[in-house]
Amino acid sequence: MIRKLKIKNLGSIEEVDISFKMGLHVITSDTAEGKSLLLEAIKFILGEDISSEVIRQGCESAIVEACVFIPDGILYKIINLGVDTEAYELIISREINRQGENICIANGKIISLELLKKLMEPFTEIYGEQEQIKVWDAQENLAMLDGYGKLRLKKPILGVKRAFFEYKKLLDKLETMLENDANESEKAIFLKEQIQDITALNLREGEEDELESKRTLLLQQKEISEEDISAIEDRLSELQEAKRTYEKVIPHLIVYKKQLERELYEIENKDCVIKELRENIEKAKQEYFEKTKWLTEVRKQLAGELEQVIMSEFRELSVPNVQFKIHFKETRELSHSGNDSVEFLFSEKTGETMRTIYEVTSSGEVSRVMLAFKSIFIYADPTPTIIFDEIDSGLNDDAARKVAEKLAHVSRFRQIFCVTQIPEIAVMGDVHVSINNGVINDITRTTIEALDEDKIIDKLCKMLSCQDKTGVIRDEVISMREKAGSFKESLSS
Repeated sequence: MIRKLKIKNLGSIEEVDISFKMGLHVITSDTAEGKSLLLEAIKFILGEDISSEVIRQGCESAIVEACVFIPDGILYKIINLGVDTEAYELIISREINRQGENICIANGKIISLELLKKLMEPFTEIYGEQEQIKVWDAQENLAMLDGYGKLRLKKPILGVKRAFFEYKKLLDKLETMLENDANESEKAIFLKEQIQDITALNLREGEEDELESKRTLLLQQKEISEEDISAIEDRLSELQEAKRTYEKVIPHLIVYKKQLERELYEIENKDCVIKELRENIEKAKQEYFEKTKWLTEVRKQLAGELEQVIMSEFRELSVPNVQFKIHFKETRELSHSGNDSVEFLFSEKTGETMRTIYEVTSSGEVSRVMLAFKSIFIYADPTPTIIFDEIDSGLNDDAARKVAEKLAHVSRFRQIFCVTQIPEIAVMGDVHVSINNGVINDITRTTIEALDEDKIIDKLCKMLSCQDKTGVIRDEVISMREKAGSFKESLSS
């Protein structure tokens, strides 16, 4: 989640420092260039390629800084990239100079632009402009399907995992045994010696406790049997020495002896063991395929249900003609998640060829399609910040209100930015970000401001093309805000 954004000398922005939070941020601007600048700044800090031409006139460099909160769902990804993440926070800055050189810093450490891209990739998705849309791959599609049907898929997924890891364990053991081990003879001698030494100890589980109890009882007697006590202490000393030698407690030492005996058996009967392993591997493989067949059947049942749910969402969000299909392919490679590969395909009308979303929808429809997906997969997708651009393209008032309600729903769980010029959507914002252009000394300056409630009302009146902000229309706008607030409260109840 983006907490703060500081922009300096980027385009017509001289300097802007703005804070964000969870919830729905609506972004309005009098010009297309204004909203584009904010999106450009966000894409810049995400590590996207950018020309030095974005640097403000008369300046040598442009810089964007961001304070980003790291949710648990993606913390491990950041740690694996080697960046210190104290307090679940990432402070990122990127500067570009006139020569096109970049300086990127993460939590005080200089990093490469490539590492910046990897760090920021899990945090934000942008929908609207085709070239900015993140394409889900088959693995992500499958993860979303499994997340949607989590409860019904729990047993079949667990069955596949167990079968796969059993198969893998046997396969790894076979590979180890097939390796040419020139020291097998020496290892066999060592194993025999170890087994003989441990066998000579005549170990028995629970013996130590029994001996300690006997010694205590003997010491409490009036006539102490020195001979019996001496024998007990000698045995306890022997057991203590064995624990020090093998660095194991007695129960573990008993198990260790059995392991040694198994290793010796496998060396002395290698051909027989390998044959047995091959047979067990084949059985484990068949068990795996039986489990994956069951898993695929359940997934396909869920996919059919999900298709209908998503189509219903499309109709609500004014994408009525787009058809959706979940297509299954069987993978050759065995894995712990089964052998299903899943594609999400779309068509403009029933009966037409199913293709990727970008080939069949406009940018506005893409945003609304992605909103439908985010609404359904809200618990399966860990991306904390989502930006929707052009989501209001071609909407009537009723459709805009439905889109606004859906945005509000998703924003209870995610940080949402929505670029809009429609008051029915803007009224739902938890934060209203206004972008304005002005000319000072013949130089264009862009300001970005998070509006207070009075200014939000003024802005909404302006969006409704009303000059009289003190009359009936203003009251109507205030009523719209109150209804929007009540709707958002109902989402939390």
